[in-house]
Formats: sequence, structure tokens, C-alpha cells
Amino acid sequence: MPSLDLLFSDFYYSIIVNIPVESFEHHIKASVLQSGLTFYTKGNLDLIEEPSVGTYRASFRENGEEHEVELVIHQNQIQGFHCTCRDAKNPICKHGAALLFHTQADLLGLEVKAPKRRKAAAKKAKPKTAKEKFAAFVESISEEELRAFVIAQAEKDKDFKSLLSFHFIHLAEKESTTVYKSYVSSIIKKAKGGARYFSQAKINVVIVEVEELLERAESAIEDENYLRGFYIASGVLEAITLKSYLGGYAASVFFDLAELACDVIDLLTDEDLDQKEHKKVFSYLLKTFNKRSLESTRLQQSMIQLAIAMRRTEEDGRLIIRHLRDFEQKVDVFSRLSYEVFMLEVINEIEGVEAREKFINTHLGNPEIKEIALTAALAKKDAKSARRILLHPSDDNMVFSLHEMTNWKIWEFRIFTLEAGPQEILKEAMKSIKKYPNHFMEYAAAIKMHTPPKAWKKKADELMNLAQNISVGMFFEFSASEKRWGELWDKLQTWGIMTGQIAGLGDKLKEEDTEGKEEFLKFLEKGLKHDLAHFNNQEVYQSVINVIRSIQDMGGSSRALQLIQELRQDYPRRNKLESLLDQLKLVVEATDSMEG
Repeated sequence: MPSLDLLFSDFYYSIIVNIPVESFEHHIKASVLQSGLTFYTKGNLDLIEEPSVGTYRASFRENGEEHEVELVIHQNQIQGFHCTCRDAKNPICKHGAALLFHTQADLLGLEVKAPKRRKAAAKKAKPKTAKEKFAAFVESISEEELRAFVIAQAEKDKDFKSLLSFHFIHLAEKESTTVYKSYVSSIIKKAKGGARYFSQAKINVVIVEVEELLERAESAIEDENYLRGFYIASGVLEAITLKSYLGGYAASVFFDLAELACDVIDLLTDEDLDQKEHKKVFSYLLKTFNKRSLESTRLQQSMIQLAIAMRRTEEDGRLIIRHLRDFEQKVDVFSRLSYEVFMLEVINEIEGVEAREKFINTHLGNPEIKEIALTAALAKKDAKSARRILLHPSDDNMVFSLHEMTNWKIWEFRIFTLEAGPQEILKEAMKSIKKYPNHFMEYAAAIKMHTPPKAWKKKADELMNLAQNISVGMFFEFSASEKRWGELWDKLQTWGIMTGQIAGLGDKLKEEDTEGKEEFLKFLEKGLKHDLAHFNNQEVYQSVINVIRSIQDMGGSSRALQLIQELRQDYPRRNKLESLLDQLKLVVEATDSMEG
């Protein structure tokens, strides 16, 4: 049996994987999944533990030997795996699959049968776990001996001393953001070592420790120790966003951790902090925003949003606006577009509509704010004001792009429709639709509005041909809007496009267009059956799986399950397809159970 050192120390991962939990059946062999399911449901896993969030361990006996298996799951991804059976043929062995089924047992509705061989031993006392044995051992040590050991060990082992100091930091020194920032920085530095970039295994170590730390912060806030929760979260936030730590995969992981820290600070907005506590947190948010100490625009803006949620007086609101205006002078050209839009939202929330209108009128040089002003003018059918806004020059330091030029043209056309007659609008739309295809659907809607019903069929045919020459997406959108599904089907067959390539285009249908969605679902079902009837390869099978998932998203799980059943009956001899369908069925049923 492996030593306790292996079982309870930083676990060595012989395999680093990156498998989505929601679709694990696509990444693990069907035979391994089946063996793992049988292994789990027969109750062959022993001592199943979760030593930390997302880490699962279990032991098992096989062929007279005891083994251990461990999985690490983070953000719905299987990121680490190890099993002492050392199955080199598969990324995850049947024991790992069994442990995975344990983590998903509630979703999948799995039950574990009590093994027959254990019935005779049922009356015996349950053996103690290694954790319980260790706890009993510690209890047997006198306080004096334990204290002497801790002091001696801390002198020899810096890591042990650091860990001990942190866990009792509130006794050792005054808590602050800096203290926790230093501690988190040491965790990151230790994990990174001398390497230039983080390995995935090292990132997992940081994730586990930081998440445990943030859990402590949440517990502190629940216990009304607001400043401790704030110090921990702000320390994590500052340490985790230092630019020197970020590189490759680590950047996205650390950004997620930083957002978790912001979520913990957000908990304080619902609490009744005293005046001193409120001032400390509120001042920190504004100071952090103004220093630009966070390496992310989104995180910087989160500081202001949290400050808005925490403001108590009109003076707090004025202070936020003052910091925003001071910061505006420091923003570079490329960030100013989005920053001024953010400022507009904040001013509207704090100072009201009148201040918002004033800000818009003084920032019309910003193309994004210009579009906001144009939308308001068109809603009032005020063509004169809309044209004045449109003709307002962009700021010299704003980057003028082709995208802005084509947008300028569509706004010009929208103003034109307020002033011109039907024939003029129709003529202008037909001329513009060929020059600016990005706005095809808007020009097409204007053409339809001003075309006599008897002449529309011919005009629509002309637009169908034009859309076909522009792109598949444009052709699909126009065909769906005109409910010309038969023509769309014929064209896709002519072009040789598989159904899976257009499954995602259902997003272009309007939410309220239930009839169009039903037609599209029928279209997809017809398409995947056509693909299977004419092709027999892995690419087509994967396309079919993608289509069924789109059908589930739009039409529900029951419709997807019915389709899976039909395909299994229609193609009983296609083993690879049958395996994929069985795995998909498992996922659909699990999703349906979770939604239910």
C-alpha cells in the first residue's frame, strides 16, 4: 500500500489533463467509461474523500493490492489525474472514471450497490480512516511536547513557519491588505519556482490555496469580522494581478481568481459596516482605481462599481465622479472610447438624466457616445438633431476606422428615412445594400417596407441572390426572415455544406419568432438525417452531435433524447456513432435532471 506521504502530501500527477466535465464522455473511451461505471456502482471505491475544494481521492482493492486514485476539478474542467494502477493506455483509467462518476452521481442519478462480500462484516466496527487515526495520535501528544515540536520545526522549515504564521496571523501582527498580499505573493512565488511560466500542475496548487483563502474571507464576513474578510480579499486581488505573474494559461486562471476576490468584497455592500469600516473599504476602492494598480480595465471598473454600491451620501457620489474625471486625463487614446461610455453610465446612475445629457453633448467626438445620442434622436423622430449629431466631427485623437465609416453610412440612411418619400427610400436602399452588405438586413427591411406587396416576390428573389453572393450567414438570415426554408435547403445541398456548420445560426432568429425556431429545428433534424444517409465518417458523426446539442438548446432535452433514440434505431451497426450517441444521451439526461 502507498505511504501516507504520497496520499496526503502535494500529490504527484502522472497525467495532466484538460477535459470539460460536462462532456467528459467525448474524451474517455466508451469501454473505460462502462468499466468505471460498473466499478463505481458495485461499490468498489473505498475512503472517498474531498481534502480540498475540487480535489477528490479514493482507494480501492484490486487483485489483492490496494491503490489510490485522485482527480482535480477546477471551473468545470478535469485538470489533474493520477492513479497508482498506472494504466498507460488511456488518459484516464477505469478507476479515475469511477471517481468521476462519483462526483457526478447526483446529476446522473447513480446509486451504489453494497457489495455482498461486506455483508458478513457489517456488524463489525467501522475501521478508522487515516485522518481519524492521525487526529487520535495528535490528541495523545501533550501540549508542552507539541509546542516544543512546533517551535523547533519552524526554525528548520521556512514553509512550515510561513503556513503557521498565516493561519494565526491575527495573533501575530496587525492585519492589513499588505500582510495578505505578501502571503499570497509567497504562495505564487513558491509555486512558480525558477520557471519562466507556470505549469498546469503548479497553477492548480495556487488555485486550491487561494480559493481556500477566499473561503476564509467569506467566513469572516459571515461572522461580522468585516475588515478581516476585506483584508484577505484585497490582498488576494493585489497579489494575483501583478503583471510579472501572468503568462499564458496562468493569465486567464489568475483573472478568474481576481474576480472571485472582487465577489468577496461585493459581499460587504450588503452588510451594515460601521463608519470606520465603511470609510476604509470605500477609500481603498477609489484609491485602487485611481492608482491603476490592477492590470485589467474590467477589474479597474469593478472598483468603481463596488464604490457605487457602497456609497451612502451625496458626497460619496461626488467623490466617485471626481475620481472618474481625474482618471479620464490619464487614459490612453485606445482606451478612451470605452472608458467614456463607462463614465456616462456612472454619471447617469449617480447624477441623473440631466447630467447624462450634458456629458453626451460634450463628448460627441467619441463615436460610441455619438451612436447613443443618435439612437435617442431617432427615437424622437428628430431628423434635424440627428443630422447635427452625425455631422459632429470625431475627436482628433480618436481612431477613425472603416467600421466607423460604414456605421456612419447606416446612420445617414436612418436619418434619410425620416425625411424622404417611399420611392426615394427604396432607391437609396437598393443602392446602399450592395455597397454596405454589413447592414444587409436593415436595408432589406426598408426595401420590403416600401415595396408594393405584388412586387415583393420578385424583389425578394433578387435580394436572395444578392445575399447568397455575400455569405452563408447573410443568406440564412434573409431566408429565415422570409420563411423560405425550402430554398435554403436546396442551396446548402448545392454548396455541399453539412448541417453542423449552420447549427449555430439559430442565434440569429428573434426570441419571439417561435414559428421560425420550430421550422429551423425541423430543418436541422432533416439535415442531420440527410448527412448520415450520405456519409459515414467521424467528421459527420461529430457534426451530428453538435446539431443535436443545438436542438437541445432550442427545443429542449426531450426532443434531443427522442432524436437520439431514432438515430440509434436507424443506424444499429455504426458502432462509433452509437457510442457517441450513448455518451451524449448521458449528458442530455444529466442536464435535464439538473434543470428539473
